Amino acid sequence: MNSRGDAFRVWIRRATSSGLVWAVMTAFASPVYAQASDDATKTEARDHFDRGLRLFNQLDNEGALAEFLRAYELIPHQAVLQNIGIVYAAMGRPVQAQEAFDRLLANPTGLNAATIDKIQSERARQLSQIAELDLIANVPGGLIEVDGVEAGRTPLARSIRVAKGNHIVSVIATGYIPLRKPLNLAGGAKTQVVFELLPTEAQVAHIDVRSRIPKLDLYLDGEFVGQTPLPASLAVAPGLHQFEAKRLGYRTATQSANLGPGSSGALDLNPEVDANSLNVEGGELALAISEPGAILFVDGESRGAYSVPVRLVAGDHWLRVERAEFLPVERKVTVVARGRSEYAVELKPTSEKLENYRSAVTRRSTWGWVATGAGSVLVGGDIGFLLWNSKQKSNKKAAFETQVARANPGGDCDPKGIQQSTCGTELQLALQNLDNARRRDVYGWVGLGVGAVAFGTGLYLLLGNDDGQRYAPKPQSDVFGRLRWAPTAWVDARGAGTGVVGTF
Repeated sequence: MNSRGDAFRVWIRRATSSGLVWAVMTAFASPVYAQASDDATKTEARDHFDRGLRLFNQLDNEGALAEFLRAYELIPHQAVLQNIGIVYAAMGRPVQAQEAFDRLLANPTGLNAATIDKIQSERARQLSQIAELDLIANVPGGLIEVDGVEAGRTPLARSIRVAKGNHIVSVIATGYIPLRKPLNLAGGAKTQVVFELLPTEAQVAHIDVRSRIPKLDLYLDGEFVGQTPLPASLAVAPGLHQFEAKRLGYRTATQSANLGPGSSGALDLNPEVDANSLNVEGGELALAISEPGAILFVDGESRGAYSVPVRLVAGDHWLRVERAEFLPVERKVTVVARGRSEYAVELKPTSEKLENYRSAVTRRSTWGWVATGAGSVLVGGDIGFLLWNSKQKSNKKAAFETQVARANPGGDCDPKGIQQSTCGTELQLALQNLDNARRRDVYGWVGLGVGAVAFGTGLYLLLGNDDGQRYAPKPQSDVFGRLRWAPTAWVDARGAGTGVVGTF
C-alpha cells in the first residue's frame, strides 16, 4: 500500500435516516494547492482535516463539519469541499450540501467526466430533499424566521429553500402581533403560504427560553414553537404567557412570564427525569475515551470521572468530556431506548501539553539510546577484557606451576640446588601475579553487570516510551500533497452510497 502504483480504498460508512450509506473521503490531494501553501498552513489544515475524519467516524457530525470548514478556510481543496458536502448531507442539511457540491462542480479542474457525473448525481439527490417556500404576507418589511432563524423579509425576492419536513415559520413586524405557523414541507416541491398579521399598538416583547436539555418540545400558550435549543429569542405580544417543556422520559416543566410592551426576558426550563420512565425506557451510554480519568458532564450536570456506562433517558443529550491538559470535547449523543449506545471520544491535548509530551518522549528516547549505547560499549568491552584476562590467568597459572615444579626433587630449586636463594622470591612473585589476574576478573564481571544494567535500562526506556506521533494527524489525512483521487459509488442490499478510490 505504500508502494507507488498500489491501489487503495478507504471507507468510513455511515447510515443516515434516509438509508443512504456515506463514506467520508480520507485520502485526496492536488499539488496545485500544496504548492501555494506554506508549511505552517498545511500543517494546521492537515490537523483540522485529520480531526474532522476522526470526529465523523465517531458520529460527531457537528464537530467534523467545524473541522472540515476550518481546513477548507486554510486551504480550499476539492477533497475537503466534497467532505463538507457529505457531512452536510449526513446532518440532514441538503441545502448546504447542494451548495457545497455546486461549488465543487463550478471548479472541476482535475475531475474527469465520470467523476463529475457522480458528483452531479449526489447533487440531484440532495436537491430532491429540498423544499421551497413562497411566503406572502399582508405587511411589507416583516422579518421571516424558519425554526427561529432569519430567512428573509417580506416581500420575498425568491423562494426560501429548506430541508423537507416539519418547520415553524414566523413573521414578525413592528405594530403587528407576531404570527407563527407549523408547516410540513414536501421535498422537491414548492409550497405557498399566506400570513395575515393583526395590528397592535403595543410593542412586541422578546423572551429567551433556555434549557440545558436538548430536543425538548416547547409550547407557548399551548402552541408548539420549536425544540431546544432555540436559535433565537421568541417575539411575543405583551402580556402573561405560559411556557411548557415536554419530552418523553421527563416530567413536564411549566413556567409563566408576564412581559411588558417592548420588554425582554429569559427563563430556564429544565424538567426533571421521570425515574420510572428511566428504568423502563432508558438506555445506557458507553464511552471509549482516549485518556483515562476524564470527567463526564451530561446535559450540563457532572457525572464525575467516567468509568462505567451511565443510564440516561432515551434520545439526544449534550455531552462534555473534560480532562486536565486536554481540550474539552462537546458533542451531541443519541441514546437508544432499552439498549446500549457506544461512542468514542478522542481528547486533543493543549499546545502546552503536546509540547511537554513530545519533549518527554524525546528525552526518554535520548536517554534510552544513550543508556543502550553505553551499556553495549561496557558489555562489549568487559567481555573482551574477561577473554583477555582469561588468557592472562592461564599464562600466570602456567608460570606459577613452573615455579612449583622447580622446587620439586630434581628441580633447580631443590634444597640441594645452587640457585635456591632466588627460588622463594620467584615463586612468591608468580603466585602474586596469578592472584592479581584472578582479582581482575572481579572488575570485569562488575563492569559487565553495570553494562548489562545500563543496556537493560536503555531498552526499557525505548520499548516503554510513548509514541511521539500519538497526537499527530494520520498519514491518510495529508490531502494536500501526494495522492490522486476519484470518487466512486455503489448500490447493494443496504442502499446506495459514495466513497473514494485513490492511487499513490
